[in-house]
Amino acid sequence: DKRIYKYDPNEYVNWWAGENVNGEPTPEKIGKRQKFTIQSLKPGHYYFVIRSWDRSSNRSSISNLSEVEIK
Repeated sequence: DKRIYKYDPNEYVNWWAGENVNGEPTPEKIGKRQKFTIQSLKPGHYYFVIRSWDRSSNRSSISNLSEVEIK
């Protein structure tokens, strides 16, 4: 495939195939830790990544992937 993409097609497809989590917290100041709890997950494997946008609508890359198994 010799097409030139604005975004990495693998990252783009995987990101938009996922589900958004509601109730994300407002970002804290740089360097300050935050945590967010996702409740009511059914048993199974879940994969989490983070992507952010700044005030100028610049989009970050997808963060490292975290995998969680709920039993």
